[in-house]
Amino acid sequence: MKRFNDFKESHKETIVKIDEDAREMDDPEERAALEEAVRYIAKEFEDWWAVYLEARKYKEEDPDKANKIYLDGIEQFPESHELLGSYANFLFVIRKDYDRAEEYYKRALEADPDSAIKLGNYAIFLKNVPEDYDRAEEYYKRALEADPDDANNLGNYAGFLFAQGRPDEGYEYLEKAFEKADKDSLILECYFFYRYAHLDDEKERAWALYEVKELITTGVRSLHFDLSQNVARAIKDGHPEPELLQVLADVIADEKDATELDGFEPWFNAY
Repeated sequence: MKRFNDFKESHKETIVKIDEDAREMDDPEERAALEEAVRYIAKEFEDWWAVYLEARKYKEEDPDKANKIYLDGIEQFPESHELLGSYANFLFVIRKDYDRAEEYYKRALEADPDSAIKLGNYAIFLKNVPEDYDRAEEYYKRALEADPDDANNLGNYAGFLFAQGRPDEGYEYLEKAFEKADKDSLILECYFFYRYAHLDDEKERAWALYEVKELITTGVRSLHFDLSQNVARAIKDGHPEPELLQVLADVIADEKDATELDGFEPWFNAY
């Protein structure tokens, strides 16, 4: 039992990430099995973890209720950096309460200053909301110093560099992200963002579109990910298929059906 408790204590944040990944699975049986495994482990927690799971159940359909659950939980566990970080993400993505989101990102980092996940999440916030690109880059770099092999942070920083018009640096981090990517949604992001959207070489771009099509047609999506800055930058740089690029971004984010891509000749011929 002690070994199990030690495992739970040291892997809580990892299990949160697994739980979030499960929601993006397209195979209902695999998703259900993974969610059940997470629930089984969660039964043993009697702290922030129970709060997180309870809030998660309501955050989409009843965000007011989820908000109250988070606040009650934080009052009970005010030093829980995991709960503070989760609540910051909720305020940012779901409530769009940006001032309070930043407050809780800072609180989470004060409690856990070397967390690659929290540093990377705050970098994304800084890039998208106040558009404070200097500070965003500072936190991307800190996140990668904390964990140089984190594929999400590598890919996010690559996307940031491309959006800033620094493709040579972006490709460097893109290749590292590809090497470390361990899930299809991240691989899809890499092919779309940094190869199809930004490569100048026509053959390389066509190959990237083929890979994107393979992943999309098997049901892979990347939910709740803001693609707008990379799309805007690629169009500004003269991407030859701006309309296809935008529809692809919407399909990847699961905001449009993949059938809307069928009218584009490059998509049709991507085999």
